[in-house]
Amino acid sequence: MSGRHCGIVIAGLVLSLVLVGCHAKDYKERIGPYEVSFKLPDEIASDTKLNKTTEIGLKTLDGTSYNLNSIDMPGRAGHAWGGLIIYRYNASHAWDPGTAAKVAEAWGKSNGCTCNSAARLIAGHEGVIVNCSACDSGKEIHRFIYQLDDITEVRGLLDLDWNKAVVPFLKSLHVGYRKLVVA
Repeated sequence: MSGRHCGIVIAGLVLSLVLVGCHAKDYKERIGPYEVSFKLPDEIASDTKLNKTTEIGLKTLDGTSYNLNSIDMPGRAGHAWGGLIIYRYNASHAWDPGTAAKVAEAWGKSNGCTCNSAARLIAGHEGVIVNCSACDSGKEIHRFIYQLDDITEVRGLLDLDWNKAVVPFLKSLHVGYRKLVVA
């Protein structure tokens, strides 16, 4: 094979590897009154199932009523790598990013992790990302929290590679409220 043909073949192989590595599965899920969409890399999506749960009429420690809608994302081999929880309170719910970061960092420390938090825009909303590493489990854990509106809070936890999975997930994440129509 000539040098030119060999170069074209190598360039084609490199391009195909890059394109294969960029594939992601789009998820669009309905849970309770919410539509949730996000992307996961194919290698993670192929090993993932979604478990959706809705719990109605729960109460906080101070007596505030709320509903909980969650998507648990365990891998088929039993490894739970993350989830998303949407809290919808029955009254306006004050949310403080600093307090949310401290609570998430304390959770990480209680699990033997070293955690750092940063204020970030998540799905177009002011939020907090808490990255925990050097955990007792040997894993890196990434938590995120943001307020969708004055009565809705979105929280998530991802036990995945930051660049390959967490960043694409957060960039593609959308949680939208849809009014349920009763016929």
